Amino acid sequence: MDLSSVAAGNCEEDIYQNHTPTCQKNLALLLLISSVLLGGTFYFGIMFGQHASRKIQEDNVAENSLRDELLLSQEKLLVELAKSQSQSIQNAMTNGENSENKDSTMSTDSDVTNEPEKMSLMGQHLELLQKELAQQALALSEERKLLDQAAEEVKQAWGSYQLYTSQIEAERRAIDRDLQVLFEKLTVEEFGPGPHFIQFQLYLPRLTDEVDDMFSYFTIEITSEKVAPTSVFFFLKQIDLGLWSGPTIYFNDGRTLSTDLTQTVSAGALTTALAAKLMNTNNSLAKKLTSNAKQSSIPIDKMISHGFGHLPFPEDSANALPQSKYTVCFKPNDRSKHRPGPAIYINQADNDGPPSCFGTVIIGREVIDRIGEMKGPPHDPNYLKKPIRIISAILLDKLADAVGADKYIAQEHKNFKEEM
Repeated sequence: MDLSSVAAGNCEEDIYQNHTPTCQKNLALLLLISSVLLGGTFYFGIMFGQHASRKIQEDNVAENSLRDELLLSQEKLLVELAKSQSQSIQNAMTNGENSENKDSTMSTDSDVTNEPEKMSLMGQHLELLQKELAQQALALSEERKLLDQAAEEVKQAWGSYQLYTSQIEAERRAIDRDLQVLFEKLTVEEFGPGPHFIQFQLYLPRLTDEVDDMFSYFTIEITSEKVAPTSVFFFLKQIDLGLWSGPTIYFNDGRTLSTDLTQTVSAGALTTALAAKLMNTNNSLAKKLTSNAKQSSIPIDKMISHGFGHLPFPEDSANALPQSKYTVCFKPNDRSKHRPGPAIYINQADNDGPPSCFGTVIIGREVIDRIGEMKGPPHDPNYLKKPIRIISAILLDKLADAVGADKYIAQEHKNFKEEM
């Protein structure tokens, strides 16, 4: 601040206030000029773009119009030539020989007079057509080259995909084989070497008044762990954990009997009163089965929570059991089509399909046949009106412990002697 300002009685704040409006006006003017310049530049850019677009469209229209005019002129010329030749022929046929010679001479003179002009015009038309055809041929040739190049790229990509897919498939099969070796060892370590036998207890009365006859039984012989090690280990582990207490047999299409694991266990487990009644019987196996029938959640949820919701891969091999009558297989999984289980089905006849079964019903086949005769309502006959409840399933210590084992063993001995 100078002394003159002080002397005039103006402070620094007054000076600032006096200069501020001028600065603001200058800044506003600068912004206005910038806006005008930017707007003008944008406007002229739009106008130039529109003019260029109109110019290109006009050139295209003019070129198309010229081509149309040339083609129309060529058509008119050809029509005139055809009419002239037709008229000459008609005149020669109607007039006499002299008149014909005279008219022919006059016509020839006229044609000779007009011929150079017509030939020149036709030559121009033909030249334009040749150029246009040459351009189209060149364009088609370039397009064909691009198509051939694209086809070659697709061919190479498909080859790479097939190679990559085959490598992945080979790796998957190698992993599957490693898992089978692992599950074979786990089966032997946890359950011992086969054969293994599973006893199923069903709530299916045998039409008697005895308590023991309220249930029906069938026994499955599990195939060797060397044949289908993954399926064998998974099923034995499910049985060992008591996960087959509660499911039902609900589907019968005449070819297979399938189990259902999605309903609540209350449909398959024992009531407290019935369980107590069965535990008071003298049948030790009934007591063992009944004590293993646990009240719990939905069966499939139990299996998933224990890690046995489905197999890690479909175990199809030439050594597995075929889809023959009374064989047992894991059912294809609706949630994961390439990972079967945990539900099972029993073949009621020899069926098509890959050999993937892991067990065979050897005792109680009459129970399977009896269920096979049951049907559902007329509007949905494949689904049993009253699903058969699976009370329990256990791993037997030996085949002789199975219900009906005496008759089965005796029949096997008889068959063996007859074969001898």
